Amino acid sequence: MKDYIKKFEVKNFKKFNSLSIDNIGSVNLITGDNNVGKTTLLECLLVDEDVDKNIEFLHKTLCSKNFHIHPKNVSTKNPIFPADNYFKFLKTNVNEPISFTWEDNKGTHSYSFQDCSLDELKDVDFEKRREDNYNIGNPKNWIKIYKNGIFSELQWMYFDDFRRDMKSGGYWPLIAFNAGYQEDINTYYVENIGMHEERSKGESFYVNQLEIRFKTLDYEEKQKFISTLSMFIADIEDTTIKNYYGRDILSIKTKTSKNYQPITFWGEGFNKFVRYLLEIIQCKGNRIMIDEIDTGIHWTKQIKFWNHIIQSCKANGVQLFATTHSSDCIKALVSAAEMNKEIQTEIRLIELEEFISKAGVNTHQATTYDYNTAKFKLDTETNIRGGNVWQ
Repeated sequence: MKDYIKKFEVKNFKKFNSLSIDNIGSVNLITGDNNVGKTTLLECLLVDEDVDKNIEFLHKTLCSKNFHIHPKNVSTKNPIFPADNYFKFLKTNVNEPISFTWEDNKGTHSYSFQDCSLDELKDVDFEKRREDNYNIGNPKNWIKIYKNGIFSELQWMYFDDFRRDMKSGGYWPLIAFNAGYQEDINTYYVENIGMHEERSKGESFYVNQLEIRFKTLDYEEKQKFISTLSMFIADIEDTTIKNYYGRDILSIKTKTSKNYQPITFWGEGFNKFVRYLLEIIQCKGNRIMIDEIDTGIHWTKQIKFWNHIIQSCKANGVQLFATTHSSDCIKALVSAAEMNKEIQTEIRLIELEEFISKAGVNTHQATTYDYNTAKFKLDTETNIRGGNVWQ
């Protein structure tokens, strides 16, 4: 894969004053107590060499919590900027920059983002100003970007909103714990599995619902997809997009049914599993973050579940970071690795803990366990889920 992260450090982002993680693998399961920062860590790991993506992702971490601060009338000659600087909602210390340092296959990268007001900037700072064609003058809030400690670029805050519509935005490789079936699954299915070009009368998939260039059906990929879904639906026979009362939905036909049924007819766990499989393919060669990966997956299916997830990540060159509260989920991952020696060297458990000093200062620590250490701790019933209680 192009950006397999081996080491990572974040400073001054949300809960984290500073957090470092070493010995990162290709499949990483993050454990820890409630509100310790597991989801925040997934957001940190969205870090990218592309500066624009970094800033867009920082902004979107607020949007994903339904906290929206955006300019109005961005497509007109008279845009209206918010009075608020959204960076102040992202930082632990408002006076320090947000910083990310990581090591991947290409080397070590260090990016810092410092928000500042117009009256704090000097004329020499504007020599690094990002060129654009929006002709909006000099807004109140700006972002200074440092690469490897060197001031490399200045851009006005909310430039990402002008560059793209944040409501649709770019692809967001973080799957929330409550993500189930949404119409984006249709897009991922068509792009990755494909569709027959011949459609029945009344089926409007690529005419009305989604204007995309659909992939020609790949029979072999489809059979693999169906075979994997049989973990949940033993007699599954076919998958396709069907139109129901004007709405296109990914649907399934079983061997015992004459008609297709929308995947929404099945449970939460199945719908999430479909999303995971399609989004892993969508993230080919990159990273994917999954919050509370085991939610809705029955404990009896979790070993098979992990086997399918790991194999899909391996086949697509995807580095996975996922969170869990569950000891069953941890045990299932270790058991899946125990059955497949080829993946044992790539499995990591990352235990995230928070310590609060008498002065009220929060310190976070991440401890990484490889497969052998994780298995030993499970065998000896040692707590590796953070918090104070092993259950």
